Amino acid sequence: RVFRLFKLSKYSQGMWLLSATMVRSWRALGMLGFFMLISVVLFSSVMYFVERGDYFYCTHAAVDLGLCSADEVGVRTEGQGLEHCTAWAKEKYGYELRCCWGEGWYVAQDANGDECVDKSQFESIVATAWWCVVTMTTVGYGDVLVHTTLGKVVATATMLSGILILALPITVIGSNFNLEYERTVQEEKLRREME
Repeated sequence: RVFRLFKLSKYSQGMWLLSATMVRSWRALGMLGFFMLISVVLFSSVMYFVERGDYFYCTHAAVDLGLCSADEVGVRTEGQGLEHCTAWAKEKYGYELRCCWGEGWYVAQDANGDECVDKSQFESIVATAWWCVVTMTTVGYGDVLVHTTLGKVVATATMLSGILILALPITVIGSNFNLEYERTVQEEKLRREME
């Protein structure tokens, strides 16, 4: 039923104008997509490594302290055991906080005041890609936040490059829209004169 709307669009001069503009601008749209893809991969990777925090995994000592369950104990060598989280947070944050969320990436802060270290919002490069797309398109939902100074520098570079990447092809699309609009007006004027 939704596709019936597309059938109705053939009677709309505005929809014809828009579709003709998009067809005429396919190179600019392809360039926009390519540059966005490359930029998202680049900035997501950089931001992930800057903002991911420290990794804490479940160990037998952490199970004894009640920080995780025995079935979560793995053979992980990267990071530290969850039993070291409180000392790490005290060193970074200034007072004792616990790692309440089990194994994962943690950042040394307590944004919601629950006396637990916050889990990192940048858990993978793919998850960080969401932040990157939202930032580059200047939507800025605010659901994922940058905390470190170096992260803020990367975020600034991401915002500025997003504006530049979007601005260049959009001017071409705008120019093509203007050309198609003028052509449509000329055709309409010619049709009226022939009647």
